[in-house]
Amino acid sequence: MKVEHPPITAWKGCLVVKTDVLTLDGNATMETYLLDRPYGPALLPMAVICPGGRYLDCSPTEGECVALRFNNRNCHAAVLHYATAKSAPGHSHFPRPLEDLAEAICLIRRNARDWGGDPDRIVIVGFSAGAHLCALYSSYWNRKLLQAKGSPRQLRPNAVILGYPLADEFMNRSDMQKKLQQEIDMERITGEKKAPTPPPRLLADRRDCGIRLLRPNR
Repeated sequence: MKVEHPPITAWKGCLVVKTDVLTLDGNATMETYLLDRPYGPALLPMAVICPGGRYLDCSPTEGECVALRFNNRNCHAAVLHYATAKSAPGHSHFPRPLEDLAEAICLIRRNARDWGGDPDRIVIVGFSAGAHLCALYSSYWNRKLLQAKGSPRQLRPNAVILGYPLADEFMNRSDMQKKLQQEIDMERITGEKKAPTPPPRLLADRRDCGIRLLRPNR
């Protein structure tokens, strides 16, 4: 299902952005923010943004504003509202969010040229729990677990940006993670390093008391 929305203007600069809301399998949704420009020979990169929210919900403060920032950097963007405890109660456990991200990447890659995007420049961008999801996906994209969504070539992101990811063993023992055990089996999905991972970039803030900067040299 596809719902059309009127174009919006980016908050910084005067770029006009075409926005759509696409419904994926399992009722996950993806909002696309495509730069309204002539589709010439230069194809733009695409950022797939996964907001945080402790897997309980997708935070609105890490969605559209981030997409518009990428737009102002001459990059198409999409915000994925993956399965959470709120949007899919009882059905948001692993690997459901991974499947949502896999479907989003394949959908973007299939339509990239029609949207004026480069199918070989798709980056996944996550914050907090969304960064944890992107980190997992960068290790799981070529597993049998996701093959029903597409081929390895279709599934592989070209790069990954992780903003204050909840991905450290120490953090998995925190009170926050204990509250999520009914939805996510952390012992099952952390520490995977077998897949050829795409080039990563990590973002963190030493002032962040929620996700502390641990062993940054790893």
